[in-house]
Amino acid sequence: LKPRLIGSEDIKKPKDEWRCVKSVASGSDGDKTYYVNLATGQSSWFSEEYAARMVQKKFRGRLSRDLFGSKPSITQVAKAAKFIHDAEYNYEKDQTKVSHCFNFALLCHCIKFDFEKARLLYKDVLRRSPYHPVIGRAYGIFLHTTCEAPFISKIEKARDFFREAKLRDPDLKLFNTAIECAFHWAVVAY
Repeated sequence: LKPRLIGSEDIKKPKDEWRCVKSVASGSDGDKTYYVNLATGQSSWFSEEYAARMVQKKFRGRLSRDLFGSKPSITQVAKAAKFIHDAEYNYEKDQTKVSHCFNFALLCHCIKFDFEKARLLYKDVLRRSPYHPVIGRAYGIFLHTTCEAPFISKIEKARDFFREAKLRDPDLKLFNTAIECAFHWAVVAY
């Protein structure tokens, strides 16, 4: 409803945007900056960028708590950082050890997202140790992650790896290290 006193004049609606406003509060030492949205009447001391960072930080914290059950400790962070550093160093030093190849495959898969290198390493490790439950589970997750054609046969192959791994490690005791050092940090970092 338009007020009569305006007559034929039209007032444009304010843009739905946040504007930076400087205010000098009486009795204060300096300018205070706040942000206002004239279309909605909202105001905030946070910039859009800072508010977005706060929301993202809260989301990552919640995601991390869902994975770990609590906020990661400095010990867990140090363990993951050591794994990331050592995996690449040990692989470059000695590519004949299955553990070095597998850890580097995890690094390529979860942290670096170099799926071509991870695929080659996983295949090499599986050739040398086809029934290891940790390798089988990790490769099963890799097959799900890459979504390669033919999709149905890859899913069935991954299911076979999971089934075989469950027989050898039903409580995931062996796989927990891979979760803590690689898969968890892939989610938190990205």
